[in-house]
Amino acid sequence: MKRAHARSMSSRPRRMVRRASHTIGLRRKRISWLFLLGVNNSGTTLLENILGRHAGISKLPEEGQYLSHVLPRPNLLKVRRIWTERLEMFRKVPEEGGGMSAARLKWDWLCHHPVDDASRWLMEKSPPNTVRGPWLQRHFRPASFLALARSPYAVAEGIRRREGHPVERGARHWAIANRIMIDDLERLDHALLLRYEDLCADPSKEMSRITRFLDIDPYPDELLRDLLPVHNVTGRSSLIRDFNGSSLERLSGDDIRTIEDIAGDVMGRLGYALESG
Repeated sequence: MKRAHARSMSSRPRRMVRRASHTIGLRRKRISWLFLLGVNNSGTTLLENILGRHAGISKLPEEGQYLSHVLPRPNLLKVRRIWTERLEMFRKVPEEGGGMSAARLKWDWLCHHPVDDASRWLMEKSPPNTVRGPWLQRHFRPASFLALARSPYAVAEGIRRREGHPVERGARHWAIANRIMIDDLERLDHALLLRYEDLCADPSKEMSRITRFLDIDPYPDELLRDLLPVHNVTGRSSLIRDFNGSSLERLSGDDIRTIEDIAGDVMGRLGYALESG
């Protein structure tokens, strides 16, 4: 314990120097923040891994919510993957202020972001960011947002499979978070709405949309044919593919109707058809 504390104390000056260096580099190079929005099980990990291989984008080693004490963590509040059940803890709006918290958050994240000659974007992906986009825009300038949606059938099934929560809770979580995300998009200056299904169906087309949106070099198509870490039922790396079908097979007719009753209005706003017809 004493040795661990000593190592922590000895590494603190190095972390501070690294943060300061990255902050100076951020300002000098006019590097921008890139936030990925989307509830857990929506494919944001897949998108992050794809984007993180582009030379112009730097990614954090893990979700930013775990690299700072500023943000609440769903697992500590016992709402892992269903954090909208404690929405008051995770929702942030610009009117609340929070400049000091944002400054500390930026300070913590910059410790982990390499600022090299190629990077133009610093990317962060924490699912609760889905409900605090305008707050992030106010305090992280300049910032752009990629908002990713996925079918609620797959999301609710994935939450049940991973956490044991009934589909009602997963569907309600999906509906609340995505409703807020859609409404917040109107308040964001630079945001692009994407769908997991479109990304899987034509990765090259969707990545072209993203690189044009970010004004960076085209994404190399050969990288889209590699195995990537994804959250699937096998836990193994996979080619880019749509796993919605296997999720749908694990849902009963009652499950499907329950999801539609809870999330149907938001599904319509995102262009998702009802499986029950």
